[in-house]
Amino acid sequence: MTLLEGDRGLFTTAMPFLWHPYLYHCGTNARVPGEGPYTVRVRIEPAAFMRQEPVNGKRYERPVEAVFEDRRFTPGRKPSRDAQPRGADSPYASG
Repeated sequence: MTLLEGDRGLFTTAMPFLWHPYLYHCGTNARVPGEGPYTVRVRIEPAAFMRQEPVNGKRYERPVEAVFEDRRFTPGRKPSRDAQPRGADSPYASG
């Protein structure tokens, strides 16, 4: 995935293929310098394995490129209703 501001490339990062019990997907976390607008260019390489079915097995046999123009992002983390402060007495504290 490449993030562009106008014609200037801000960064390129790999979006690893991830396994989830319900679906396969690609993703990563990335820092953006502000809200945008940006152009996001994504190139997806074929999977390293073929699906078993003869018809759908060839569905992802070629690289694919997609461009998303005029995208805006809200920098920061999503709030989590389960988030808790991690103080010095937390089991997650380093040390």
